[in-house]
Amino acid sequence: MKTVCQVGQKTGTVDMDAKETENIRRAANSGTAICDDALRIKSRDESAHRAMNVRKAKTIGGTVCIAYGNGCPRSRMSAARLFPYFDANGWKITHDFRKADLVLVSTCGVNQRAEKKSLRLLSIVNRKRRPDSQFVIIGCLAGINENILKEKFNAIMIAPIASEKLDDVIDARKKLRDIGEVNLIRAAISKSQKSFSLVDRAISEFEPSGMFVHRVLDHLMPGKRERFREYAQEDAFTIRISNGCSGECSYCAIKFAEGPLKSKPLKDVLAEFDTGLACKHLNILLMGTDVGAYGQDIGTNITVLLRKMLMRGGKYFLHLPEFHPRWFIQYHKELINNFVTDGEKIGSMIMPIESGSDRILKLMRREHTAAEAKEQILRLKKELPEIRIYTHVLVGFPGESEQDFGETINFLREVSFDGIEVYKYEARPNIEAEQLPDKVPEATKRARVHRLIKEFFETAKVAL
Repeated sequence: MKTVCQVGQKTGTVDMDAKETENIRRAANSGTAICDDALRIKSRDESAHRAMNVRKAKTIGGTVCIAYGNGCPRSRMSAARLFPYFDANGWKITHDFRKADLVLVSTCGVNQRAEKKSLRLLSIVNRKRRPDSQFVIIGCLAGINENILKEKFNAIMIAPIASEKLDDVIDARKKLRDIGEVNLIRAAISKSQKSFSLVDRAISEFEPSGMFVHRVLDHLMPGKRERFREYAQEDAFTIRISNGCSGECSYCAIKFAEGPLKSKPLKDVLAEFDTGLACKHLNILLMGTDVGAYGQDIGTNITVLLRKMLMRGGKYFLHLPEFHPRWFIQYHKELINNFVTDGEKIGSMIMPIESGSDRILKLMRREHTAAEAKEQILRLKKELPEIRIYTHVLVGFPGESEQDFGETINFLREVSFDGIEVYKYEARPNIEAEQLPDKVPEATKRARVHRLIKEFFETAKVAL
């Protein structure tokens, strides 16, 4: 089969100047390419948890502005897919809100800071867009806190679990489920980010707090920037292997937006992987809410997928973000054997431990103990010392005592991760953790974040 490489997927008539066009041409010449023979993989049908009233867009086949506000790599991948989707349905794409008949804005609601940033960006869009344009809010905030969006904006809300409702909004001839994934997302997202000016971004980011100061300092440190740029792998050939999650973590609201685990068929994942290899991509990232849970819903598991991938020849590095420790503990023998056999092909993992306290892990419903996670991570580091392992820590969970926090610090000292992303616990709508007693005071949470950053200054950063 002949393999064709191109930059992204065709995006139709895009409102770009000559400089932007030349930049994309240079990207193609420099190897920033995507192979699209194997990318026409149909997405699975997703049903919404609740009914949604969706109006038809006023102008079918008009002009659309796809604006990426904020969010995780999964949301960036979803936003990138909208460019070929609208092109296939005859829409012209613009960066300018004022020129659009339909405006879509991607949002995030993982924590209060992300929500506030999304609301600021949405307010900017709402002021700038034409009064007669259709306004659609996509991304996790639409599934996490729909009420606050209804209060503030006259818009259609579409959460990730209900993404195919967009077909009804534009009366799509080509359905979203029939649009293949965009595996190289940076080019598409860089276009969608141009809808917001530097001033818009600065307004959305600013907050008068010590946490904001930490974020600025993290950005100004070249070593730390490089460490977490490697962590993010933004230029990797990205394969979405699943949507949703099988976990029931008591602090997480993402599950309300993304829904239960839905793994992509094994043969389809491998087809995309082979396409990436055929295009000579060095870094290949497996994307999912919980990569380690892959296959639990379709009669297979992550060890089968990785074994088949690692059997492929060639030079490449696999990157495994968001790998829940419970799955690594469950499959540690097979995983470590596979990694050791083909260790030069494993680039990095993100294994979010969240806490080093068994008492807190139980309240979080993380389904593993600190000792189990520590044992297997240390074993992996011993067997494969070149692998880079990152983690997340959630500080200030309800009931977290000084002793619990101390156990987290001790865990981090003993394991010595390559990077630590520090989150502060915050209330989110409908999460189980909000029913727990003994809330940690805000000042104590901030102080613990500062202590972590100070203790692990070279490797830790405040989560964005």
